[in-house]
Amino acid sequence: MTDPDPKHEARQTARKVAEEARRAEREAENLAERARADAGHRLDETRQYVHDEANARVSEAGDSAAREAERAARAASDAAADYPSDRLEVRALEGISRLLEDTASSLRSTDLDTVSRELTRIARRNPVTFMAGAAAVGFAAARLLRAGAEAGGFLEDDEDFPDPGPAGMPVDYAGATGAEARASSPVERDDR
Repeated sequence: MTDPDPKHEARQTARKVAEEARRAEREAENLAERARADAGHRLDETRQYVHDEANARVSEAGDSAAREAERAARAASDAAADYPSDRLEVRALEGISRLLEDTASSLRSTDLDTVSRELTRIARRNPVTFMAGAAAVGFAAARLLRAGAEAGGFLEDDEDFPDPGPAGMPVDYAGATGAEARASSPVERDDR
């Protein structure tokens, strides 16, 4: 019986290892390609979901604004009915009513893409006016939020904040107000 040639066995083993490495490399490339395709697909799904949600929010806001515009249009029409038909006030109120009805109709038919295109167009044509308008909207939103918070709308049920004391004076966690809290403070003041 002949002894196997160690060089020949080493070459065959090296070939098998190289084939196995190439196969593992092809499999890794296939897995990476599938992972890229899956990630791209998931990203597309996420983009579509976010777009659909944003469209739904814009639609809800548009419907709400349209209802308010329709309510104001009805109020303008009702107010016009209080005057004789040949008066300037009647023509003005009827014009306002028509404008509000048109605005309501436009608000109901507007989607996010349309709003985005319009805002982009306005911003490019009148950047200073657009920035001023954006600042005004920001100030108005901040004022509404602050008014809501002051009226108790946002902190009403929050247990992390103490209830206000008499005449709106803050109450510490032990229940002391104003001067009582300062007098009972464990921190001694040096009045030198």
